[in-house]
Amino acid sequence: MNFKEISNGLMVATTNEEESLLRELPSLCDYNEFAERQQFILDNLIRKDIIKRVLHNGKCYLVNHERSNK
Repeated sequence: MNFKEISNGLMVATTNEEESLLRELPSLCDYNEFAERQQFILDNLIRKDIIKRVLHNGKCYLVNHERSNK
């Protein structure tokens, strides 16, 4: 179990599976590119406010703020 700081020092627990998916996630990607299990993990990360889901032209994209800020 790992912890991520999301804002103002607020720490959120992440699983090892979430961490490995976050490492592979580019700064912007299409949600439908991922398998069902990965989508489940991504939904958890969205709920934890670690990544964002954005709709653009009818497609669902994911924004990984950790990668886009580097």
